[in-house]
Amino acid sequence: MSAFAPPDDFAAAAFAKWTKTPGADSEVYLVYGGATGWLGGLLVTLLKDSGKTVHIGEARLENREAILRDFEKFKPTRVLNAAGVTGRPNVDWCEDNKQTVIRTNIIGTLNLADICWNKEIHCTLYATGCIFEYDTAHPIGGPGFTEEDRANFDGSFYSKPMGFLEAMLRSHNTTLTLRARMPTSATPEPSGGSFVAPGRSVSAASPFRPVAPGSCETGRAIFG
Repeated sequence: MSAFAPPDDFAAAAFAKWTKTPGADSEVYLVYGGATGWLGGLLVTLLKDSGKTVHIGEARLENREAILRDFEKFKPTRVLNAAGVTGRPNVDWCEDNKQTVIRTNIIGTLNLADICWNKEIHCTLYATGCIFEYDTAHPIGGPGFTEEDRANFDGSFYSKPMGFLEAMLRSHNTTLTLRARMPTSATPEPSGGSFVAPGRSVSAASPFRPVAPGSCETGRAIFG
């Protein structure tokens, strides 16, 4: 992957400010989901290309003691969390594996956020935008959602617990949540993390089922 290039003037200004912040070069980044995850792997590559010190988390997030060992070993000043389960071949998997979804996506994420809060370390969570759907107050083309709005989509067990998680994370002011809606890739990637990538096509045999407009499942069901 080539060196990181901000997509527009606003992002370029923000990136320049971040890299020129006093002490920025001494930051130590700890990335969860960077070993096997598509998004986490991209983050690791971007940070390395930018000359940052970056480590890949070794702990399973549901294991709080293992996370603490990671912190002792790597001594991070910034944590990026792109770990989690979405289900294969699509989010329907989550309906039959609810305990795994809760253990990884909820308990694990809260473990990491809480440890970061206790240690006063900033944590960036790469979560999902699949917790909102159009409704009478938010029609297509109408007013969007704000950070004060509660999640209103619970049509899948992948999305439903994530809405609860967002509400709980409001208590952790060291965590920033960024919601990836439907990520795309310019190159084929084997992990299946990208919503659309070259070489992927829609098949008549794809496990598709109708879902509510504005929900996340349509993409996963067709392209999963």
